Amino acid sequence: MRAMEHTREPLSFMKMHGLGNDFVVLDGRARRITVTPGLARAIADAKERVTFCSRCFNLSEGGEECAICRDPRRDAHVVCVVEDSQDIVAIERTQEFRG
Repeated sequence: MRAMEHTREPLSFMKMHGLGNDFVVLDGRARRITVTPGLARAIADAKERVTFCSRCFNLSEGGEECAICRDPRRDAHVVCVVEDSQDIVAIERTQEFRG
């Protein structure tokens, strides 16, 4: 997503819900993560800009529909149902599914 483009490598993080407070957990076990003011601002900005797609409920940035649903080259009559949102990433990497 564009909200995190300024980082050199993609960060894997998960939004977790606490007792009325939302917080982000960054897992630094696999590699060292230096939290700079720019990274902190990018994470905060992502919270404001990232929403759910109004059509498929995938993550979307800066609009109501995600990039997949906005793509006019896709066949809107073909649907792919996934169990987990990470499956979307795997399917998109193949560049084979055009629904």
